[in-house]
Amino acid sequence: MPHFEFNGTEDDKRRLLESISRNCSCPPRPFGQAINPGEVCAPHRMLLEKGRVDHLLFERAIKSRLLKEEFGVTPKDTKRR
Repeated sequence: MPHFEFNGTEDDKRRLLESISRNCSCPPRPFGQAINPGEVCAPHRMLLEKGRVDHLLFERAIKSRLLKEEFGVTPKDTKRR
């Protein structure tokens, strides 16, 4: 996986990388084999777009406030049961 700049917490980074792993559609390849840019999946390409990653972090940081102000609910009210 390419190196990417991340301004969030270690927990945020772990959760992002887990999500990307669950949604990855890159073809399997032996360790160390060169990556063809056309074979990189959208979730991994997103990591290279710093603005998108920063936007995800921002939205995550203000999620509770937005839910409360817009809909009068808290994040725990929106969890699946």
